[in-house]
Amino acid sequence: MPRIRNAPPAGVPGPAAAPRPDDAVLVPLSSGSSGNSTYLRIGAEAVLIDAGISLRALHERLASIGESADRVRAILLTHDHSDHSRGAEMLSRKLGAPVFATRELFAALRPALLPTDRREVAPDTSFAVGRLQVEAHSTSHDGAGCVA
Repeated sequence: MPRIRNAPPAGVPGPAAAPRPDDAVLVPLSSGSSGNSTYLRIGAEAVLIDAGISLRALHERLASIGESADRVRAILLTHDHSDHSRGAEMLSRKLGAPVFATRELFAALRPALLPTDRREVAPDTSFAVGRLQVEAHSTSHDGAGCVA
């Protein structure tokens, strides 16, 4: 079972040591109508769940907990609302990370928000991001192709 490491309080840098293979970090970086994004790291590999924040905010918030955006291997979108998806194209391009979402979700995004490096996932299936195994479960919400 992964060991959950307690993150330091906001604004206090965490340790710079290399992560252990069984370390797990789950941190909400932003929540609300101004933007939503959650950071999940297991071992040395991380993903962003939703991309409603800027690159600058991402770097600042990760640095405040001793984490780095360099570890982000993918961006996982849960639905098409702009507060969850508006940073997907830019974050994908700047981080070199593909965006995973359902076909319906990609189709609902405004063209300017559509990432170049996108990977379609079917609801109620699993897929790999590096060594991480991700399950995309259908969920009811007022957006296109919603998964959790």
